[in-house]
Amino acid sequence: IEIGLEEDAINFLSNIKLTPVLQNKLLDLISRKDKLTIQDIALIEKINKKEIPQNIDINYLDAKVLETKGKELEAIRYYQNSFENTKNVNSGIKYIQLSIKNRSRIKNELVADFAKFNTVETLMLVAEAYQCMGKVNEALESSYKAIYLSRNNKKYKNIFIQFWNIVIFNRCEFESPKNISCDCVVVIKDDNN
Repeated sequence: IEIGLEEDAINFLSNIKLTPVLQNKLLDLISRKDKLTIQDIALIEKINKKEIPQNIDINYLDAKVLETKGKELEAIRYYQNSFENTKNVNSGIKYIQLSIKNRSRIKNELVADFAKFNTVETLMLVAEAYQCMGKVNEALESSYKAIYLSRNNKKYKNIFIQFWNIVIFNRCEFESPKNISCDCVVVIKDDNN
């Protein structure tokens, strides 16, 4: 369904008596939205959660409702449960982001599982999580992997900033290369000029 039609479908489904199949479609459409409205929350809360099949991630929906209501600490727990049960990448993202924002404890196992998605975006978030956890070596490794995966794509120029921030703020030291036979220079170039 196209983006503009999704909202129309939600409005239509919210105004009719829902069969279990239509209820599941409504929940699926709502779960894809970036931000929930008051009407979306009312629809989710009105549905009997015991009737929801397992292919609908109710922990993710509950977390989105709690986050929208400003209950971020409670939402973190639901995002965590969602990610642990379904490996929903969006749950992992929100779990880490909200945990960092609220300075909550971040589970090492969850971050390690999230890193397995092995994309530039997930590895950048993993690096940020590890840095908040005080695991500088893991943060550097994740940031370095993200740089490698970016393949010098200008879209991901913040990766380099993140990497050097980790290095500078944690006073990381690197071993001198052993196989360089003469002096060399690293040139940092701004492509905008």
